[in-house]
Amino acid sequence: MGSVDKRVRNGKTTYLARWRDNAGRQRKKAFDRKVDADRYLKEIEADLLRGQYVDPTDRTTVVEYARVWAAGRVHRPTTARRVAGQIEKHIAGTPLGNRRLSAVLPSEVQA
Repeated sequence: MGSVDKRVRNGKTTYLARWRDNAGRQRKKAFDRKVDADRYLKEIEADLLRGQYVDPTDRTTVVEYARVWAAGRVHRPTTARRVAGQIEKHIAGTPLGNRRLSAVLPSEVQA
C-alpha cells in the first residue's frame, strides 16, 4: 500500500506519492496537486495487483527487451535465427524499437 505525503519547501507545496515495487524497493514521484498524486498512486497499485507494473525509471528499450526475451527461449538454431531476424526487421527497424518500454502504450503496439 502506498502513501501520499505533503511537502513544503521554500514556500512551494508538493505531494509525494510513495510505493514499493515488485522487488520491494521504495519508489516515489512528486506532484503539484494532491488529487494527481492520489490518482497516480491508485494506477500504480492497480498495475501491481494485475501484474502489469513497469518501473517508470527503467531505461530498457523495446528492442533490448525483445532480444533478451528471445535469448531466454529454447529454440532450435533455425528458429532462433528466424526470431532474431523478425526482431531486427519488425522491431529494431521501427521508431517503436528505440522507445523506452515503460513509455509504450498498448495502442501503439497494436498499431
